[in-house]
Amino acid sequence: MKLSYADASPKFRCILAVVLVLLAFAGHANATDAAAYKVQIDKARTYVAELLEYAADAESGSYDPDAERIALSSIRSALPETETVEWQGQAIEVSNDAIYVRLKSFENEENSTKRAIYLTEADELLSALSTQLAAPTAADGRSKDEYKRKLAEILAREEYQKPAPKQESGIAGLIERFMNWLRGLFPDSGPAETLPYDFSGVAKVLQVILFAIIFGLVGFLLYKFAPLLFPAARRGSRVKKSHRTILGEKIAADESASDLFSDAERLARDGEIRAAIRKGYIALLCDLSDKKVIALEQHKTNRDYLRAVRARPTLYGNMRGLTSSFERHWYGSQPTAADDWDAFRETYKKAVADA
Repeated sequence: MKLSYADASPKFRCILAVVLVLLAFAGHANATDAAAYKVQIDKARTYVAELLEYAADAESGSYDPDAERIALSSIRSALPETETVEWQGQAIEVSNDAIYVRLKSFENEENSTKRAIYLTEADELLSALSTQLAAPTAADGRSKDEYKRKLAEILAREEYQKPAPKQESGIAGLIERFMNWLRGLFPDSGPAETLPYDFSGVAKVLQVILFAIIFGLVGFLLYKFAPLLFPAARRGSRVKKSHRTILGEKIAADESASDLFSDAERLARDGEIRAAIRKGYIALLCDLSDKKVIALEQHKTNRDYLRAVRARPTLYGNMRGLTSSFERHWYGSQPTAADDWDAFRETYKKAVADA
């Protein structure tokens, strides 16, 4: 079951917008630090993820109501319904009521699919808040110009580019000119006044038959000899088919998931942990694609691939941890250490084994 922001109801999307707008209005003093509030949100997301696992366990008959109640209580403890947050030099009165509504609906719902939807909506709300709080501010020492430059770099990546408009190939233009030349050989003419019978209909039929024969012959010759006449076009076609694109990175067709993970190990040994985690995550997606667990598409994000394995609880749990690590270290600003790669590698092996 694939759940996304687009699947949510208009009412939910409106609530999400209101929650984000709350971060733009001043409130009262004595506020919680924004960093501490983000820690609360991330902690609540961890418990939401646990609830999703419990919901999956319920479908397999191993439901634990006590564990579910503890996770719900932990979310409410980590994230009060209302609190004042210090953000960008202002005291903001923040309401977490939208999260509580989702949790209450989850508790009262018996249908497993709807319960998963409520939890997914709660996770989307928390993710949006966490992302907003993680945005660079004047307090983190970076200028607005630097932030704009970083944003421009992200938007310049291949996965955010529009596909180039299709252009008419040289062969198509050649065929069009040839057809125009053939039409010039058989101009339309009216029936001759001196003939007792009108043969114009028969002439047109013969003209169509002749066109079909010539066109078929030209097509056959192009099929046979085009690779010899246009070797560059043939090579270009092979190049297009020889690559796969995963999260904006081109992967050669003969490059396996094992090769990609070996590259990740080399990067980790060189101290490039952030790049190693990205390469390792791409290796995971490549492995899952080779095993027909997911379908690779250029426009898909890491969250799309994560939702695609939700029906497999064990694999989903391991992949969720890898996805979180990838997002924090590649898209976020969290510092990396050798231990981060060690943890990523162990979880990676479990995910590959479960695929």
